[in-house]
Amino acid sequence: MHESRRSDLASGARYSLRQLEAFRAVAALGSAARAAHELGRTPSAISMALRELQSALGVALLQRSGRGLVLTTAGERMLPRADELLLRAGDLAQALGDARLPAVPLSIGASRTIGATLMPELITAFRQRHGVERIRLSIGNTEEVLSRVASFELEVAFVEGEVTDPGLEREVWTRDALVIFVRRAHPLLRTGTSAPRVSPAELIAWPWALREQQSGTREAALRAAASIGRIRIGVEATDNETLKRLVLLDDWIGCLSRRVVAEELARGTLVELEVSSPAVRRALGRDFLMVTDPQRYRGAAVTRFVEFARAWRGRRAAPAPGSG
Repeated sequence: MHESRRSDLASGARYSLRQLEAFRAVAALGSAARAAHELGRTPSAISMALRELQSALGVALLQRSGRGLVLTTAGERMLPRADELLLRAGDLAQALGDARLPAVPLSIGASRTIGATLMPELITAFRQRHGVERIRLSIGNTEEVLSRVASFELEVAFVEGEVTDPGLEREVWTRDALVIFVRRAHPLLRTGTSAPRVSPAELIAWPWALREQQSGTREAALRAAASIGRIRIGVEATDNETLKRLVLLDDWIGCLSRRVVAEELARGTLVELEVSSPAVRRALGRDFLMVTDPQRYRGAAVTRFVEFARAWRGRRAAPAPGSG
């Protein structure tokens, strides 16, 4: 861990792992009540643990801000060290097989497309190989997931959107392709044509159904559409399944990962539009990224998981833009 992120708080203070667990949970969740629910304790027990920890260190680690709790400057210095101690304790528990030491779950995050289409298989394969007992998967849009990596709530994340935080480390994990699609009854479809070629003017003429702002899928769809002009966004949805349902019921143009609409395309209830613009077709390809915080201590479980994910990605053939 980089010295710039280490705490210089009193090294002789006495504190317990349960106190550090409470501190880390409140720092991530913003309240004693949510931390209590997460850890299976009462809010009063969490509050007492925080008071004892702050008393032992002789400094305030958290302060009220609005209706929640946020880190003080001292708390920001303390969080990386508390996190490291808990992760090292988890490594020790696993090495010794000691159930009395806290079993720290492996905390993984994923944006919604990746979370629904790739994470279940990856986590299942990893657990079957390594026998990890506790894994916590959190799903959100790209911005939500990245903020939780930066706050030490997640150890590793998989996202489809842009990573702008210079403090986070990212690598290309696998490739993906977006599909522009409509329902079978859409007026753009021509009789007897399974994958009709449409012009940029036709794409602009009809309203689109897209994911919400801060979604990586939305960002990629807008980048792909940028070369044809300004598209009309008629409806937004925070969920892929809801967006597909909207397109099935009305004359929207949708744009989602091929992985998300593969079953509907195979059944013929949704139909892929073949775009005549080469620039749009090229822009429909994108990267899925694996993201970590290099300044966070990486325990044995997450080290194994990252290595496993790198090897596993090669077993999933990436769909190509325009493939059926």
